[in-house]
Amino acid sequence: MLENLPYGIGVNYRAEIGNQLLTNIHSFDFIEIITELFFLSKDIPLSLQEILTKKHCVLHGLKSSIGAYADMDLRYLKETVNIINKLSPLWFSDHLAYTKINDFDIDQLMPIRRNSYNKKEIILKIKEICSSVNIPFLIENISYYFDFPDNEYSECKFINDIIKESGCGLLLDVNNLYINSKNHNYDPYDFLEKINLNSIIEVHIAGGYVHDELLIDSHGHTIGTPVWELLEYLCSRIVPHGIVLERDSNFDINDILESLHRAREILFTSPAYCRLTCPRKFGYK
Repeated sequence: MLENLPYGIGVNYRAEIGNQLLTNIHSFDFIEIITELFFLSKDIPLSLQEILTKKHCVLHGLKSSIGAYADMDLRYLKETVNIINKLSPLWFSDHLAYTKINDFDIDQLMPIRRNSYNKKEIILKIKEICSSVNIPFLIENISYYFDFPDNEYSECKFINDIIKESGCGLLLDVNNLYINSKNHNYDPYDFLEKINLNSIIEVHIAGGYVHDELLIDSHGHTIGTPVWELLEYLCSRIVPHGIVLERDSNFDINDILESLHRAREILFTSPAYCRLTCPRKFGYK
C-alpha cells in the first residue's frame, strides 16, 4: 500500500479558514480532515467540498480511544469505514490514547499506562481496524502532561512493538515530541534514534506556548525553532509521505502559508528526499 503513496505538504481543514485555504490552494498538496466532522453532520462544508474536488485527503480521528479499557467501539469503526469508502483518503490515523471511560467521554487525549496488557489489547484493536479497510492506518504520539511511575516500557519501545505486531504505521507529531521532551526532561533526538523511522508515513507540525514553565500543545501559535530543527533532522534521515501543519486557533493565514512554504522546502530539499529514485509528488485529482 505504501509504494504508490505520493509525497507532499498538507494542512488540517478548519471551516474558519476554509475560503482562505481555497484561495491559497496551491500552497498545499492535500487536506487533512478530522474524521468526526462527518459524524456531526452529513453536510460537508462548501469550502471543503470545493477543496476535495481538487486535492486528495487524509483522515485524522480523535475518538477511537484505542487505549481504553474496553473493546473496540464497533459503531465508531463502522462509521469511519463508511467515511473512508465515501472520500477515498490516502490513509487515516488516530491517537495512541484513550478518550473515554466506559460511556463517559473525557474529551481529552489521555496517556496510556505502558504495560504488556495494554500493549496486547491495543494491538488487537489496531488489527481489527486494519482488517476493515484497504488503506494504511497510523497511530500518533500524543503530548502528555503526566506519566505513570509503573510503566513497563519506554514510549519508543511501546510504540515500536505496537507498530511491529499490528502492522500499522506511525504519524509522528514533532511538536508533541518536543513538548514531551521538555516537560519530562529527555532528549528528543535520542527518541528519534530509537523510534522505527521506517514506520513513519506522516508528520505533524504545530505551535505551542509556555504556561507556568509547562509547555502546552496549542495548535494556535507560530511553530518554534526547536520544532523546525527536529523536522529538518528527521527529514535528513527519512522521507515522510506527508507533513501536515495543524492550526486550530489564532488563524493567522500569513503565518500558516509561511509555515507550509518552509515545510515544503525542508521536505523537498532534504538529503533523504534527494536520495529517492523517481519520487512521486502529489498532483491534482
